[in-house]
Amino acid sequence: MRIVKRERVNGRPTTKLVKHIGTARNEEELEILKMIAETDRSRIEEASQLRFDFSNGVPRGLFTIGVHHYGSELVLGAIFDSLGISIGRLTPLLRLLTIARIIHPGSKRNTATWIKDSLGSGYSLDQIYRFLDAVYKNRSKIVSSMKEFVTTSYPSFMSYLLYDVTTIYFETDREDDDGIRKRGYSKDHHSDLPQVVLGLCVNELGMPLSFRLYPGHTYEGATLTDSVVEIRDQLGNRPVTVVADAGMLSAKNIALLKEQNLSFVISARIKNLDQSTTSEILSHDFTGSALFETRYNKDRLIVTYSENRARADRRRRERSVARLRRLIAENKALRRHPFLEFRLDGKVQLDDRAIERASKFDGLKGYLTNNLEMSPDDFIFHYSQLPMVEQSFRMTKSDLKIRPSFHFRTRRIESHVLLCMISLCVMRILEQKLKPYGYTYRAAIEIIDKTNSAIIGNTRKTHLIPPIYNEDFKAITKALDLN
Repeated sequence: MRIVKRERVNGRPTTKLVKHIGTARNEEELEILKMIAETDRSRIEEASQLRFDFSNGVPRGLFTIGVHHYGSELVLGAIFDSLGISIGRLTPLLRLLTIARIIHPGSKRNTATWIKDSLGSGYSLDQIYRFLDAVYKNRSKIVSSMKEFVTTSYPSFMSYLLYDVTTIYFETDREDDDGIRKRGYSKDHHSDLPQVVLGLCVNELGMPLSFRLYPGHTYEGATLTDSVVEIRDQLGNRPVTVVADAGMLSAKNIALLKEQNLSFVISARIKNLDQSTTSEILSHDFTGSALFETRYNKDRLIVTYSENRARADRRRRERSVARLRRLIAENKALRRHPFLEFRLDGKVQLDDRAIERASKFDGLKGYLTNNLEMSPDDFIFHYSQLPMVEQSFRMTKSDLKIRPSFHFRTRRIESHVLLCMISLCVMRILEQKLKPYGYTYRAAIEIIDKTNSAIIGNTRKTHLIPPIYNEDFKAITKALDLN
């Protein structure tokens, strides 16, 4: 018979021996030991409790020490645990850093302070930096565990792989000589800063399956085949279709996808197709039929028309022409533009023929696929899911603050991105679990963040006051099957 205490050490539940009562040889002795244990437990609990006398108002000498983010650790920690990520004694810290990245994203210095104050962890900043080096060594194991969970838990959403790229900039002026931080085309409008290119492959729910970092000056189209082939090899013989935007459309990419026996749905820049194909498209009466299909290099080219898209295209073109006309009138410097004509005498003027030709494509959007069996409505629908990967990028940038990154060693940059991908996966799972209950992931995180325990005490002791679960938090725990 023993008295034990359940507590958390660095985020992991443990059992601590408080007192050994004795050993019973029969049922009678066992009952006696139980009575002794109950008496001793009551005395131990009474000694550990703070005694407050409220007869004369608030007790003197009682202070608020802080708060413990109980809801965050309970809910987000449970989702992290479900991923099955195990890297030995490093797992508890990875769990804490994932929770912190979702609830309180920031620099590693701010993170170290937050997990100490809000989650009761004693990890120092140096320990966290060294931990990132260890995560880099275990990155393959971590990604495999995350991927295994996604593919087995959501198998019906693995038929289509959505792929896109973004850039992550750094707050420094110095490029790497032998690293990956290079200046290049920035999707964040920070071309003056070094950056890396992030290629991300997600399932139809936006959950990360594969991601890679490339030097900042890498052309985005050159990243597609690496990630897609990698994830295809890991999925085995499962039939999948790759969905990507027009930036990935190149003869080399299409040839490689075909070599891998992969289906693809890629946006086609119909203005850049050969003249015979564009003439065939423009000769179609889209007012009578909003969909046109033809063959292009043995693949299916489908073009659709939308009146709303036509109005939007027309407004964008008119704004662009008005801006160019104003710059020409003010004799300001102009860059090359499809609507400009640079004459031999040095003068610049609007190219009316180019503007008129562009107007003919208003409202048209093209799709290229090598799948000969899929209906046009099906692959147009699945292409419309591509914003899921764009939304995942927005989540990593706005909610998880993946950039700007302050690391300069390649292995720590990789670990920083991996930490953000784990956090993204946790958020996406939370989103799917709560969708039937009508909660968005942002609303859920706000509810979770407010469910905190109060730490109060005096000069001698501290005590944790548990939170009151409101109905929203109860609904969240129910959706996640948490007791």
